[in-house]
Amino acid sequence: FAYTGGSTLAAAMAGAEVTHLDAAKNSVMRARRNADRSGLGNRTIRWITEDALKFCRREIRRERQYDAVILDPPSYGHGTRNEQWQIGRDLLPLLKVCSELTAHQPLFVLATCHTPEIGPAELAAYVADGMLDHCQTIPKSGIMRLTSVTGRSLPSGVFARWPEG
Repeated sequence: FAYTGGSTLAAAMAGAEVTHLDAAKNSVMRARRNADRSGLGNRTIRWITEDALKFCRREIRRERQYDAVILDPPSYGHGTRNEQWQIGRDLLPLLKVCSELTAHQPLFVLATCHTPEIGPAELAAYVADGMLDHCQTIPKSGIMRLTSVTGRSLPSGVFARWPEG
């Protein structure tokens, strides 16, 4: 669920090796263009067009490990082979697989969500249950906002982040 690459580019700019994963080919192509236009086209970024859960399960079979997870899952969507995604049904299983990919010890987890039925507390609970069942801390969570120069604020989804820092 990497869409057009905002988090991908931020992580690459910070020096991370990044796997950009999205089921929509046009989103991956746009993210690659954004990387080139941002001067980050030569960074270490794997561009993957595939269903998130299928990809993550295959990475586990390949015994690959990751240091961190950033995801922004949609409320509803379709994978590359028309797999259906429903956040209420599929987010927790995906997070559990992501926990395996980080050997249950991620450096950090950042999840964002734009589903009206999922607030900050619910997203934090998903992340704690799926990714952090080995630790006793609840992720920091809150409402994301876009604020204009005049101070007007527009809610723009929710986030859950662990560790809080």
